[in-house]
Amino acid sequence: MIHKVALWLALALAGGCSAASEGPPHSPPTLTPSEEVVPKDSNGAAHPNETPSSTATQGTDGKADGSAPADVDGPPVDSITTASGLSYLVLTKGHGTVKATEESNVLIHYSGWTTAGRQFDTTRDDGPVRLRVDALVAGLTEGLQLMAEGDRLRFWLPSPLAYGDSPRPDQPRGMLVFDVELLEIQ
Repeated sequence: MIHKVALWLALALAGGCSAASEGPPHSPPTLTPSEEVVPKDSNGAAHPNETPSSTATQGTDGKADGSAPADVDGPPVDSITTASGLSYLVLTKGHGTVKATEESNVLIHYSGWTTAGRQFDTTRDDGPVRLRVDALVAGLTEGLQLMAEGDRLRFWLPSPLAYGDSPRPDQPRGMLVFDVELLEIQ
């Protein structure tokens, strides 16, 4: 099952392309520190001098029943939104100081939901997967580069940073929500 999940994540999240035949599916934007931390209020007004909570409490991933976090329908007011439109919350601050890069191979646990609350994938049943950061959809590639070892973040990927407007039949459509725990960076 681990191989099925790893293959699905690597291929499906990359839009079904083979890295060997087509190369990386995208180049995520390079973020400056001011772009990384731009909290917005419910009206969309940016508050660049505010910092995120290091221990947000809006739900957890990996529930035995696969139920979605309470904030799965959209980013909460205290989330941070990058210039690309990726929103995130720090659920757990890790012990690491070095952040992942596009070229990093990472060991992660993740769970993914649609905004309707349907869990479409998780590693919590079969164990973490090791993947190259740039083999994923743009939103996860960008998000993983915000993380250090031990961090656990919740990401809201708008459709253009997920599968886009025309996903394959087996891919979820629209905004996606992921809880990602970064266990190791290589």
